[in-house]
Amino acid sequence: MTEKENHQLETTDLKYEEFYCCYLLRSLSPKYKQTSYIGSTNDPKRRLRQHNGEIASGAKKTSNKRPWEMILFVYGFPNHVAALQFEWSWQNPSITRRLQLKNREEFKENDDKLSTSLLALSKMLKDKFWSRWPLHLHILIPIESIILRQNKSLKINATNFFDTKNLSKNIRITNGNIEDFNNYKKILLENLLEMNI
Repeated sequence: MTEKENHQLETTDLKYEEFYCCYLLRSLSPKYKQTSYIGSTNDPKRRLRQHNGEIASGAKKTSNKRPWEMILFVYGFPNHVAALQFEWSWQNPSITRRLQLKNREEFKENDDKLSTSLLALSKMLKDKFWSRWPLHLHILIPIESIILRQNKSLKINATNFFDTKNLSKNIRITNGNIEDFNNYKKILLENLLEMNI
């Protein structure tokens, strides 16, 4: 796993519970190629398998747009409730009070486009409310490799909606596959347990 740290994280007095993350999926179905899904879990690998119908308990909303791939996830929340608040705000950028926007009209309600999900996340990770936490962004699919189709002839690179260069200095960015992350997650949990002692 490669890592880019925006700055050296300082130890804080925050107490952290079990690992929990918010994730972004992209449909690989040709009919729904521009469709995304935002969710939260304590086990990204298992959750992706559920969404793809490999094991039980996937979300009903994703069952007809299979298969899915996980693009990225955000973790480092102080607790499960904070992760759920982040998930809800990410799913509802047009109405959340946790995101300071100059123009709410750039987001529509119930918009499941991948471009919208990436833009909302970009704004959230720059917003002072969310950037006060030492969040981590783990990227599974390089953002620059994702091409979004605006119409039949116009294709736009996903970095137009989500660029990691301008994120808050509190955001730590890692890249790698889910297997690498699961090994890293074990070490992370051990470190968090030591911090809480």
